[in-house]
Amino acid sequence: MLKKNKYFVVGIILIISLVIIAVATSGTNNSTSKWKNFGLSYQKVYNDVDKNKVIAKLDGEAITKQEFDGTKVFLTALYDREPSSQEVMEKVLNEKVILIEAKKRNLYPDRAETLEYMTRIRNDKEEAINEGIEIDEESAKSWEETLEGQGLTEEEYWKSEDTIKGYQAALATARVRSKLVQEWGFSGKEMSTPAGAAKFEEKLNNMIDEQKNKLKLEYIEPIISN
Repeated sequence: MLKKNKYFVVGIILIISLVIIAVATSGTNNSTSKWKNFGLSYQKVYNDVDKNKVIAKLDGEAITKQEFDGTKVFLTALYDREPSSQEVMEKVLNEKVILIEAKKRNLYPDRAETLEYMTRIRNDKEEAINEGIEIDEESAKSWEETLEGQGLTEEEYWKSEDTIKGYQAALATARVRSKLVQEWGFSGKEMSTPAGAAKFEEKLNNMIDEQKNKLKLEYIEPIISN
């Protein structure tokens, strides 16, 4: 069973908040085409026959073409421009460091835990709707258009192996962040403030940079081209 404590909740909120902020900052006036194109871009990544090709390794952990290409899609939306290969790889490596840390600390979820986590998120969403909590029209529309762009129904999205892998990584990341919040002595009250959250992010980024300098990075494919 998943342990639900205040540190776990803080980690989940942080991950969700970062995604929401990133997506929000990528807004344009033509939101319909933006979200559908966003979904189409991910569809190309997921349908790529070479998506599981290993392009690099960090501390022996594989980095696949799908991870690189998916991150590129995300950063393109975030920056409202196509990022350089170096920018994409930097983001991939930062995320991989956290996942490696999760495995070292035995915090990486197995499939059953991931599916339980996904079910809880889905149920929370449906419960909110059933209780009459209004879902922002633009948010609902963007979700529908993203799925349309990917060529998926909502049910297909939740059952997709790519979706499961994504939530598995998100849960692992949330667990590590929650653990670090606790170890570094950040209170829930402090983390709820912009200054406290920024202080934590700075400390986390420093930790990630230190780990990247220690871990062995091996490129298998020449992806750094710009």
